[in-house]
Amino acid sequence: EAAGFISPTEAAMVRKTGGVGPGGCKGKNACDSYCENPNNMEVCINFAVENNLMPPEELEEAQMALAAIKKGVNPPKCRGKAECDEYCSSPEHVEECLNFAEAAGFIPPEESEQVRKMAKAGIFSGPGGCKGKEECESYCDNPNNMEECVDFGVKAGFIAPEEGENARKMAKAGLTNGPGGCKGKEE
Repeated sequence: EAAGFISPTEAAMVRKTGGVGPGGCKGKNACDSYCENPNNMEVCINFAVENNLMPPEELEEAQMALAAIKKGVNPPKCRGKAECDEYCSSPEHVEECLNFAEAAGFIPPEESEQVRKMAKAGIFSGPGGCKGKEECESYCDNPNNMEECVDFGVKAGFIAPEEGENARKMAKAGLTNGPGGCKGKEE
């Protein structure tokens, strides 16, 4: 550590673990390789918990991922939020990512079905590039984005064309909601 061969973080980990990781692996690359195998995920999570190497918010997600693996659904071949966002936005990986996210409980079945509809229509992000229900709802609650959101909803098959036409008329009149704040025909 003093000579600069390893970082203070790596040195602290070696001190905690004695330099041996889950499954007997040694070194970051060997341990990363070992833990990338879904069959070893439980051992790796338990090791991280026992050695206090994982923040609580990551632990919960790791346990959810482990539950999916135990159901026989392997995680997508990516690591970390940024890498997985990019990997899963690729058309050839959408189904793989949705199956895992649903099995792990990261996304409810209704939302994954909406994403499947979008993928079939060749759409891989929401209006304005939003991702996820909350982010897209927030974007579409802005009156300046309403027409774009209506066009998106019609193209993705979420809104019937005639309902989209009514929403466009409302947007041109400066209205974002119907009477009593309702949204959509059913409401």
